[in-house]
Amino acid sequence: MGSRAAKRGFTLIELLVVIAIIAILAAILFPVFARAREKARETSCLSNTKQIGLAIMQYVQDYDETYPDSSITCQDDPENAPLCNYANGYQGALHITAWGHRRYLDDGKTIGGHVKYLYPYIKNTQIFTCPSDPQVARWLAPNLASSYYMRHAIDAYAFSERTPVKMAIIQRPAQLSVVLEEAWHDGGHTPWLWDGTNENGVKHVNSVFFDGHAKQLAVPYLSPLNTPSYDGNWFFQGHQWYFLNDPSDVGN
Repeated sequence: MGSRAAKRGFTLIELLVVIAIIAILAAILFPVFARAREKARETSCLSNTKQIGLAIMQYVQDYDETYPDSSITCQDDPENAPLCNYANGYQGALHITAWGHRRYLDDGKTIGGHVKYLYPYIKNTQIFTCPSDPQVARWLAPNLASSYYMRHAIDAYAFSERTPVKMAIIQRPAQLSVVLEEAWHDGGHTPWLWDGTNENGVKHVNSVFFDGHAKQLAVPYLSPLNTPSYDGNWFFQGHQWYFLNDPSDVGN
């Protein structure tokens, strides 16, 4: 009767070699997969801004070539009452918390802020959340906030000059941004803009321009206005918010 050949298992050294190979492959591939996922998120965020841009342009055409600002939210919450009249003047942070950064009212269910007034043209509140947004508390709790900011400079002009922003006064619509993907440096939550630390001199955010097109915009640490740790809610060149002084965000 023939003897059956003994089965040979892996030696400890062979197992260790296999584990080492797997670990090396994982170390190589995981960063590649992570970069691919983040690239997909970036593409999704840019797609969001493109749809927001289309919505803004539709709104402007529906409202006599007037860009929306925080005044239209004045009936949404009793605290917004000062926004009902341009003559009340610039209201500072209220423009951001009522309009520029808000997606839902404080109940967490009712659509509010700029999302409420652009929603009829988009029909999807998820457009206002970038997949890369770390959802940290900034001006509003994360569940109430949009990942995108209606540029604060628009309200500064409207409530300082007592008149809404019309298409006719935008001198460089293709070089001036109306919406930024996370425009505030408050709290310094990387990768969002600036916290007082100069990180490579420039950051890039998705942006909608006044002519409706969308692309990434370079946000400098030190603006051409010679202001460090620059807040993206203000225009970068010419003037922070005064449209008649020919401000721009791109080029000279």
